Formats: sequence, C-alpha cells, structure tokens
Amino acid sequence: MPAVVAYKARFCAYRLLSAVRNRTLTRMPDSRTPISPAAQRYWRRNLVLIAILTACWAALTFLPAFFARDLRFDFIGWPFSFWMAAYGAPLSYLVLIVIYAYLMNRADARARRDDERGG
Repeated sequence: MPAVVAYKARFCAYRLLSAVRNRTLTRMPDSRTPISPAAQRYWRRNLVLIAILTACWAALTFLPAFFARDLRFDFIGWPFSFWMAAYGAPLSYLVLIVIYAYLMNRADARARRDDERGG
C-alpha cells in the first residue's frame, strides 16, 4: 500500500512540474475579453502564493507527525505530541490563512492602483 501512495505522489508531482514547465498551469483561464499584462502578473503571483502556502500547509501537517515519536514528554498531564496536534496545527493553519489574506489584500490594492493609472 505505501508503494502505491508513493507512486501516486511521484506521478502527481511529475504532472504538476510538467504543467508549470509548459506554462499550462500558470496561464489564466481562457476569457472572451483581452487580458492585460497586469492581470496576468496578478494571476501568476496568486498561483505562486497558493503553491508556497500549500507547501507550508503540507509541511505543517506531515513533519510534526513524522517527528512526534521523538517528543516523549508530558505537558500538563498529556503527551506533548498531543498538544502539538490538538492546538499547534490548527493555530498554524490560521496563521497561513491570515498571511494569505494580508498578501492578497496588498495584491488587490496594487492591482486597483495599476488599473486606475492605466485606465
């Protein structure tokens, strides 16, 4: 079973990298209206930000679980790995959401300024 999961993970990573290399993933969806270069930059920044935050999410989800066996001490009567899973992971997910909201608000403001200057 783990071999199948590893194969699927490699296959998905290969497909993702080939899509990025061929620039099929970083293009905006087809539209009937002409797309400005500023909108294309906005879309690309958004995709890069999503990719980085998804990688952070995966690291925050799987790395602590991998090293949880090494954290064998009690914290307020419970194993420390329990506290990390119960409180640390959800708090770190909230931090990722706040980071995404902050950066996208800045990107939206920048895009509005570019539109006002260009239009």
